Parts: sequence; C-alpha cells; structure tokens
Amino acid sequence: MWQKARRKTLAAEDVETALAGVPYSLRLAGICLWIKAGVDPVEVGPPSRPRIDAALAE
Repeated sequence: MWQKARRKTLAAEDVETALAGVPYSLRLAGICLWIKAGVDPVEVGPPSRPRIDAALAE
C-alpha cells in the first residue's frame, strides 16, 4: 500500500530514489526539519526521543 501511495504521489524520478522509502522516514524528516528550524528538541516530544537522538547524530 505504501509503495502504491508513493507512486501516485511522488514525481516519476523520485519514485526510483530512497525518498520516503518507508513511512517512518517522513517522521524523521519532519523531526530534522523542526530541529534545524531551531525548535528545542525537548519540545519535539518524548515519543520522538529515539528519532531525535538519530537526527542530532547527523
């Protein structure tokens, strides 16, 4: 189902890339965006903690 949604939503050249390969990659991208925009990681929220650690490691 996810792959079908990707094909329907993304541009043809993006479908062949790793962009949004799995649903969780979108969550990590959002978390990274918030942190890079200056949002305090503590405010991003405890449920995102493992992903925040990964984002800060990049």
